[in-house]
Amino acid sequence: MRTKIIAWLAGLVGLALAVVLVVMAGSADVLQVLEIAGWGLFWLGPLHIAPVLLEALALWALLRSRTAAPSLPYVFWVSAVREAVNNLLPVARVGGELVGIRLLHKRGVHIATGGACAILLLTLTAVGLYLLTLAGLGLLLSNIPGARIAGPAGVVLLAMLPGMALMVAVQRYGNIFARLDRFIELITGGHKLLARWVSPARLDAEIRLYYRRLGVLTIAGIWKFLSLAAEAAEVWVIMLLLGHPVAVWQAVVMETLSLAARAIAFVVPAGIGVQEGSFVLIGQLIGVPADVAIAVSLAKRFRELLFGVPSILSWQWREGRQLHKLLRGKDQ
Repeated sequence: MRTKIIAWLAGLVGLALAVVLVVMAGSADVLQVLEIAGWGLFWLGPLHIAPVLLEALALWALLRSRTAAPSLPYVFWVSAVREAVNNLLPVARVGGELVGIRLLHKRGVHIATGGACAILLLTLTAVGLYLLTLAGLGLLLSNIPGARIAGPAGVVLLAMLPGMALMVAVQRYGNIFARLDRFIELITGGHKLLARWVSPARLDAEIRLYYRRLGVLTIAGIWKFLSLAAEAAEVWVIMLLLGHPVAVWQAVVMETLSLAARAIAFVVPAGIGVQEGSFVLIGQLIGVPADVAIAVSLAKRFRELLFGVPSILSWQWREGRQLHKLLRGKDQ
């Protein structure tokens, strides 16, 4: 019990420090963007509710097909926390998924079901991002024939296709987590990793079960695709606020190709540098000046802080309440 309390306290303190560091590191840049765009930039927070809600609907569709799902408002909050952890904390875009599984488990969702939903949501994100990137390239070529980036990007997308097909096939027909746990047990001399929290065989079975429900996967995939597409609207709004309005196709190209770059470089904490570089490169191709492209990226960082910090703080508050109850129960 004492070890659990210490671990929770250390986690809460660490998260609080991470949030403070993120805010302090980006404060100067945010102020510069605010000077250019004005206080209208704060509208990006409420506007971001749309893509998060669409992603929550994707997760809710998966959960409802297997269990008594938590309410949609709760799933929306879980989605917001998961996104905030992935965007703001150095967790290689994996920690948010683990937090989401934990929060769903607290509302009665089995860890195997929550884990399967998280894995399938990541898969649907990869598929949706792939399709959006194709759409972005198509828009780029239709408006700027012979764009230099189209050739290399097309080669990368073509090379990724077999890997994506293999990923889906392994999830659908393989026992990847059971095999992974046996491999870890082999190289560590008997120590199991996944089996400490969930049965790897059950996790594999849950994933296979979802693949037999193509209707559910299709509905969830549509919601996820719409969530990714809705984020392109943010770029259009930001450009408008910066006094540099662009066509819809330009906003779509900037957002989709930068999302693809950030996804490829997922190990970079918060995509620092990757997002900025991709915006500058893509902006040059479609006629957006480098300083404006960097301002767009900084504005998106501001939105991440505006939407993400309250989400993380609400999560810490919830964990703190549970810790308080645990301490009270111990005293009694």
